[in-house]
Amino acid sequence: MKKKKGLSMSLLTMIVIFIAVLALSIILFNPGGVIEKFKEMLEILKEEGGKEETLLLSGNKALHVHIGGENGNNIYEFHLFNNLGHKVLQELGSTKAEVTFAINGWKKEKCVVFVSDSSSSPAYLWSIKAIGGNKIYYVDPSSTIQDGITSLEDVLSGHDGRCECISEKEEKREYTLKSSEGCDIPFVKPSHVCWGVKRAIEARFNSLMKDECNKYKKYCPKDGCCSLLYKTDIGNYIYRIKYGIICGYSEDSDEAYWWACTEENSEMKIKASGKEYVCKFEEGIGKWVEA
Repeated sequence: MKKKKGLSMSLLTMIVIFIAVLALSIILFNPGGVIEKFKEMLEILKEEGGKEETLLLSGNKALHVHIGGENGNNIYEFHLFNNLGHKVLQELGSTKAEVTFAINGWKKEKCVVFVSDSSSSPAYLWSIKAIGGNKIYYVDPSSTIQDGITSLEDVLSGHDGRCECISEKEEKREYTLKSSEGCDIPFVKPSHVCWGVKRAIEARFNSLMKDECNKYKKYCPKDGCCSLLYKTDIGNYIYRIKYGIICGYSEDSDEAYWWACTEENSEMKIKASGKEYVCKFEEGIGKWVEA
């Protein structure tokens, strides 16, 4: 996979400003504040450099689905990603937590589904398994998520979704996440990092969902937060998969990736579990079918 990297004009402007501030601070013998600004800039550079121009035309290791709002009726994210430092902002009541995807590395023979749920409902107030959280799933080659399935549960029901919240100094493992709110779960203000994702898993495709795909766009790839979903003529995303994805192997790769069936990838062939699948893009919808 070839990845395009570059710095935006806004980022270049920030670098120029930073150099000017650094020079001024040295003159004033007050470099302390500059060090903090420098750390902030490094984080921005890291995030910008990790973003790709487009993810839909190449293989990707992970899918991120984020559903929330009252009764789980809002769709925030439905996109591919490759960044082990991928972040999501979750809000539940008065709690706002920036959760960072922090596993210790990709599994060569698996694809990842990262599910975030920030839904809420009075009926679920006392059920830890029902209120929003995060889960990481590792799925096998030939797993397919595309138009025609009822919900994510159709694909994930046979897989073990897990989550382990870690602090900055703890070792990253297969299912780890870090939270800006920490890993404690106080009674009044719960962290909810590793709580359940029931609403997100059971949300039915083609059901009425509110388009909130721009709310957390700074946490998403340049393709957008809902790049795999169908967009209406008036520009609103609906909870219907436009570009189906399959976990499998390309001709020149021995590692499993998610592959999107786009118009550009039409007739692409992917191997998985001893079979071959081909991308068919018809009537504005991409689906993988057995060759």
